[in-house]
Amino acid sequence: MQAAVTVTPARIPELLLGLATVRPVFIWGAPGIGKSSLVRAFAESLGLECVSLLGTQLAPEDLIGVPQIREGRSVFCPPEAIARDEPYCLFLDELNAATPGIPRAGRYFPPEEIARCTFGVVLDTSGSMDRVLLGKALGAIASYAEARDVPAARVVFCDAAPHDAGYLPVTEIAGRVRVHGRGGTVLQPGIDLLHRADDFPPGAPVLIITDGWCDALRVRREHAYLILRGARLPFSARGPVFRVS
Repeated sequence: MQAAVTVTPARIPELLLGLATVRPVFIWGAPGIGKSSLVRAFAESLGLECVSLLGTQLAPEDLIGVPQIREGRSVFCPPEAIARDEPYCLFLDELNAATPGIPRAGRYFPPEEIARCTFGVVLDTSGSMDRVLLGKALGAIASYAEARDVPAARVVFCDAAPHDAGYLPVTEIAGRVRVHGRGGTVLQPGIDLLHRADDFPPGAPVLIITDGWCDALRVRREHAYLILRGARLPFSARGPVFRVS
């Protein structure tokens, strides 16, 4: 441990000339007194290039370089800026500010994406739709999704036209439902909307909730129907039909 020496700014060039040519010198002083300018002037007076590295942005590899494998061994290769054959002045500015909290170069490992299940819901919201069926169907959706760890469903409301609600948390679907129209509805456009949606997985199933007063449907993926007990669909369903009472 070397003892500190107090000098005036005017004596710094003399100090550097006597010491910096044989050993590193750490200059500490109040900000704004011209320490950096004096170091650069010292290098210029000797005809040396002053290579300046800012301590607040300094990483270990800026000095020791990065490792390379040579003859089966790891060898650190210092950067070209400081690995020179000719003499120069290396100025580490604000070195005291180079704390461990400064970001260092390194590898970035993005968070692993976790695949989550989802399903589509085509919900009949026409005026003929029974409110009791709606309430029970929405409760069934929430229970089904919770049991299978499904965070959100792709929802399309249908009356005279489809209304794309996007992905909704299953617990919030009930709060978005609005019944429209005066009976009867067309559900096929809503199903087609899911078929064409880029953000809806091709293998995701679709649940169709209706009172049965609808058009004949063509569904080209796994699907099921949920209707009131005693109601009938106006076509032969290819998917399973579940009834609530």
